[in-house]
Parts: sequence; C-alpha cells; structure tokens
Amino acid sequence: MILKRFIGFLIFIVCIQNVFSQIAKIDFRLNTKIDDNKNYLSFVYETENSETKTFVNDKFDVMSGASKSHSTKKTLAIFLDSQKKQMMPKGLRTFLLFAVSDFSFIQKDSLTYQKDELNQKKITIKFNHRGNSYSLESDEKGYLDLDKSFFILLKEIQENDEESKNQDEKDSESEQEKTKQDDLQDENIRSDGFVLDTADSTSTHFYCGKLKLTEKNGILKLNGKINKKKRATETTSNQ
Repeated sequence: MILKRFIGFLIFIVCIQNVFSQIAKIDFRLNTKIDDNKNYLSFVYETENSETKTFVNDKFDVMSGASKSHSTKKTLAIFLDSQKKQMMPKGLRTFLLFAVSDFSFIQKDSLTYQKDELNQKKITIKFNHRGNSYSLESDEKGYLDLDKSFFILLKEIQENDEESKNQDEKDSESEQEKTKQDDLQDENIRSDGFVLDTADSTSTHFYCGKLKLTEKNGILKLNGKINKKKRATETTSNQ
C-alpha cells in the first residue's frame, strides 16, 4: 500500500512538471541539391506565460517569393523573448529559414555540409548570412545540442581579422604571434575565430535540448523537441 502511494505520488509530480513545461517541436526538410517543393518547416510552440499552443506549417511560395505562412516573422516567437533577447542559437533560426526560402539562397549563403569520414552520423553544416558565418556541428550520434553544437563568426570579428592582415608590417612576427596567443586565451574563442552560439545569458527564458540531424542524397532533415525554461533570477547580497 505504501509503495503504491509512493508511485502514485511520483506520477503526480511528473504530471505537474509536464503541465508547466513548455516545449517547442521542430520538423524540417531541405534538399540542398535541387529546387524542391517538398521542403518544409513545421514547428509547434507555446507562447510565453501561456499554455496555448501555436502550430506553424510552412513552405516556400514561388508566387510571392517568400514563405507562405511567414516563418521569418513567426520564428521570432521561439527565437526572441519579450525583451527581444535570443532564447536559442542564432544559427538555428537562420538555418531553419532555408527550408522556406528561395533555392538560390543555398548558393548565395554558401551552404555546405560534410560528414565525418569515420562516422557518417556526425555532420557539420556551414553557411554565411548577412555578414556572419555559422557552423552547426552534430555529435557522434547526429544530434545538435543547443548548448554545444552551434558556432558563429561575427561580421565584426571577420572585419577585425582583415584589418590585422593589412596592418603595418613594422610589427615583427614574434609580436604578431604574441598578440594572436593573447587573443586565443579566451576559452570561448576557437582557433578558427568561431565562438559558441547560444541563448543570451540575460534572456528571460531559454531553450535547451537536442535535435536529430540526418542527411540522405543531399536532403537534410532536422527534428525533435526542445524545452523552454525560465532563467533563474540572480540575486546578490552586499557583504
């Protein structure tokens, strides 16, 4: 009897957690080889401070030259919080919009993918958009982790790199190498200049979790559920 009550209590707790958890479900298809009207982006989400679910099923509309259901605008609901701060990697939202954009953007933004030679489930996707470069790097099982798998090379960083290449050659090689090593001391900056692309640390909410990435015959698919969590309010005390 005691065991049954305990199990019932655990089930009740799980149900309570499920009621108040906010989940976004994403389903995405993109043919990177040819113009394909089967490409799509679908997502379901709950609005902030509400249990109301919103369903979006979208494709590219040739006649209007834009997405049929206006995903560019509607994805902002899962990308930005009420204070306009990002709740997920910028590269994720940008990547999702390829499925509802004109095929020419794949070439325009230099979208490419590469599979690891030893593990075909491990996929790296790279592209450029509006001056920024993005790298999406799945794990060994083909999952994109919102906390670990997204990287961005910001436009201003690239411009600074170009300026450093054109700087006065009066600087000795040893001085240049020292400057490079000092810059790389920041653990958040990789040797290729990319930094981790995640949710804004000051956003009211953020998404976490993993999405499954697969590729077959040039068709990329991404799907899964991610959890929306409220960020804990930091408190400070005067000492």
